[in-house]
Amino acid sequence: MVKNDEGKQTWFLNKNTIEELIAQQHTKNKQMMGDEQYLRDFLSPSVEERDTFAFVNESKHYHDYESSIKRYCLLQILERDFTLDETCWIDSYGSKTSARWATSEIYRDVKTSIPKMVYFFATNNNDKSKWVFRVETWEDLESQLTIYTNESQDCVNEVWEALNDYFNNNCPLKGEFFTPSWKYVKGERRTWDDLALSKDLRENIMLHIVDFFNHLEKYGEYGLSKSRGVILAGKPGTGKTLTVDIIANEFSNHTRIYATAETLMSRHGIRDMYKMARLLSPTIVFIEDIDTIGSSDDDDSYRTPLIGEILTALNSVESNDGVLTIATTNYPDALDIALRDRPGRFDARIDYPLPDKTMRKNILLKMLKPFKFQLNGKDLTKIVSATNDFTGAWISELIQLAFAFALRKNPDSPDINMDCLDEAIRTVKQSRSTINQHDTDQNTVDLY
Repeated sequence: MVKNDEGKQTWFLNKNTIEELIAQQHTKNKQMMGDEQYLRDFLSPSVEERDTFAFVNESKHYHDYESSIKRYCLLQILERDFTLDETCWIDSYGSKTSARWATSEIYRDVKTSIPKMVYFFATNNNDKSKWVFRVETWEDLESQLTIYTNESQDCVNEVWEALNDYFNNNCPLKGEFFTPSWKYVKGERRTWDDLALSKDLRENIMLHIVDFFNHLEKYGEYGLSKSRGVILAGKPGTGKTLTVDIIANEFSNHTRIYATAETLMSRHGIRDMYKMARLLSPTIVFIEDIDTIGSSDDDDSYRTPLIGEILTALNSVESNDGVLTIATTNYPDALDIALRDRPGRFDARIDYPLPDKTMRKNILLKMLKPFKFQLNGKDLTKIVSATNDFTGAWISELIQLAFAFALRKNPDSPDINMDCLDEAIRTVKQSRSTINQHDTDQNTVDLY
């Protein structure tokens, strides 16, 4: 720059100076426009068109538990179908930084690295077209996946479809045991030997559940329904939940979904659970304490929104082929009549009675087996008689308490004896008496 005699300035620019000014302007544009200039620079077919051409910009949102697996599936699609030219993150000011990743349990007991805040600048392996995939994830694990490209809308739809297909065919949840919020359930590895059942009860379970699920395809071959619902009903502690554990373990190679009322309270929670069950079938859906979501005051006057949702899920236009629903309840008569008396929703009810004398004897002997103490016939008869109205859970508590008393007497080498059992029986009966008295007081109305 020089000045003449009149004070006017003259600028002399060489090639390097011009390029530097252009670069500064590009940087300024990027800072003002966030990621847009980067997108245009990568996607535009020519420099002249970068500021004018229109590219496709489409987004999808994935919520909390769905988010991690969808982001994992996206990464698999990109590594399979695209070449990644650059992986980074661009903030709202247009500054480029390193991509951010997260670890998540995509497969059971395996932590996998998945994108959290990432821009993938990619080239399609087939047609060499340019694409940018943006993943943004918030603290609540909700994520947004955005696709940018200069390709047609049909091409964009094909990518979305490829992502859905990968999820449907390669979903880590297929053949797994998980909750409606996609959290893995760790089973107890129970077997039928852990449960004392009468012959009739065992036969009903086999007929309505085990045999049916083992022969699903045969039912289909003869035009019969491949979906079924079974209610396990009985007092708390009679073995319903233990049966659920055993069945879940028995069919460990099939998809199993374990639901409680809390996991189904979200909007469309029941609908989404059955959508997943159909997608990953053959599937067993376990609903624990269904009376907490499927009860009504009477047959017609009142129904919760959840009842309508579960009625629709069990018997709607969309077939539940390959889906077996097993629900437990302590209060079967409280269930809405459309649930408890409508084949096609729940086809069978299996009642769990209090254990009879033979069952109580078997439970006691099984639980005492790890100990040195051997009951003689007279003492065994005495304990079996004393536990007349006990459920299996109360008998388990009886042995637990007997061992606690044995520990008090000999912490170094505890072993149950008859004194421990007698003391445990008295304690359990006192506890049950207190509970029952409390229930009576709660249901008593003071009129004065």
